[in-house]
Amino acid sequence: PAVEALEIVDRVVDEGRPVHAAQVLGESGIPAARNQVEIVEAATMRTEEGRRFARRLAAAYRARVNALETYRTVLEGGVSADPMETLDAIRGRREAEQQLLRVVEAMVRVVPLAPAPPGEGVEEGEEVGEGAGSEAQTQPEGPAR
Repeated sequence: PAVEALEIVDRVVDEGRPVHAAQVLGESGIPAARNQVEIVEAATMRTEEGRRFARRLAAAYRARVNALETYRTVLEGGVSADPMETLDAIRGRREAEQQLLRVVEAMVRVVPLAPAPPGEGVEEGEEVGEGAGSEAQTQPEGPAR
């Protein structure tokens, strides 16, 4: 939910409507990001490693919320917002997203994500998997049988 709202915000900013983008952030993006924090904080982990990841993930989600709140404040200034404040807010948002990505990547290294069912989300002729020491497979062309 937060990612979808952020895509809308980016599109609205690109259209030159920063005040509307701030409204979208306030109405959907930031609440969805806060919800993600609450979900992670409410999760019960059985192992110490799981609890460490949950703490890191919650901290990354909180950083995202803070960055989005700062970004919203800048966008509320409209086209007359201070360019340096705008750049700082964009940088803060990017850094928060990178922090979140690093945590997720670390989690995936410990417990890899399950592969998608064969053929799901793969275009014809596209490579399906390319792991260490494995050969790439391609999706068969033509109708599925």
